[in-house]
Amino acid sequence: MSEILHRHMSSHQMILQGRVHESIDDLDKLVCLNLRDCGSLKKISDNICRLSSLEKLVLRSCRSLGELLEEIGRLTSLKVLQLSQWYMQRLPESVGQLTNLQELEVSNCADLKTIPDISDLQALRYLCMSGCRHLMDVPGLSKLRCLESLALHYCKALRNMNDMMKGGRRTCRGDRRLNVGGCGKNGYRPQ
Repeated sequence: MSEILHRHMSSHQMILQGRVHESIDDLDKLVCLNLRDCGSLKKISDNICRLSSLEKLVLRSCRSLGELLEEIGRLTSLKVLQLSQWYMQRLPESVGQLTNLQELEVSNCADLKTIPDISDLQALRYLCMSGCRHLMDVPGLSKLRCLESLALHYCKALRNMNDMMKGGRRTCRGDRRLNVGGCGKNGYRPQ
């Protein structure tokens, strides 16, 4: 039973007074942390960044959280990062250091304006930033060689999708799924 507890923990089990308890770093074998729908969560402990085995972090609908930890890039084993329905305005620069990341979902974060350069996320296969109405650019997008699925629909402030996608069709493997409907004024026209 303790092995199961150490490997998977979800929602309200570690939330005390609007924070993730500092003892979370004792769970060094934890691979999945699901804090979905933790509306009372106001702060994530820096100790989460010490979870060296963590492969999946779900922070969907944590509406009281303002910003993601700057140290998130220390989660070197992270493969899946799901953030949605936040009021954050930017993703920390260290997200660009998550080189094992295969899935990045930052959807319906209406206030999100900037993300870091993601060109070093060479393992990334799935990128969803749909519904980020104020997002203006996705730096490094054209350099993602493994990207198989891209969803940027209803990102109305995106500047020039053609420039972002330049070279992207040549460098991606497999059938690439694009969902870019309702994007910025300049739209995207496959070439």
